Formats: sequence, structure tokens, C-alpha cells
Amino acid sequence: MARNVAAGTPCTPSMNFVFGLDAAGNTVICSAAGSWRPTGPLIGEAAPGLRCATLGSTAQTRLSGNTLQVQVPGIPLQCVGQPGSATWVHFDVPVW
Repeated sequence: MARNVAAGTPCTPSMNFVFGLDAAGNTVICSAAGSWRPTGPLIGEAAPGLRCATLGSTAQTRLSGNTLQVQVPGIPLQCVGQPGSATWVHFDVPVW
């Protein structure tokens, strides 16, 4: 995880391990355009489809896929849905 990065500064886009923290400890994400952007707080690791509590929060997978696929760690997830029934879903890294 990148630390002490500033929103709007350059980063190297990737499909995994895209999170960082700014100097104040706020979560940022490396956008597909190659710059750090603010995002919901990173809570750790989660799995797609599991329930989550805080809408907009972010996490990353321990391993994505199954034993018949290439398993990739660190894929970003976001908590979405309705309060009380929200789940973790794959989070497409923003283009902006």
C-alpha cells in the first residue's frame, strides 16, 4: 500500500493492490487514468458476495477466482446495496 500520497498526483494503474493512504490517513485509489483519487475507507480484506456494513467502504480480495482460474490477490471491492443487505462487489477502478 502506498503511503503519504496526495490526491491528484501520478500513480501507476494496476488491476490489483490499487489503494493508498494520504498524509491524514484517508484512503485513495490509483485511477485508470494514472492519478490518486479519494475513495471510501479501506477496511481490509473481504470476499465478493459477503455482507458488509458501511456503504461506500472499500476492501480487497485475499484471492480472486477459483482453483480452475488464475487466482489474483488484491482485487478492489466496494460495499454497495441497501442498508442492511449491502454486499461486497468488484470495484472497477475509476477512470477519472
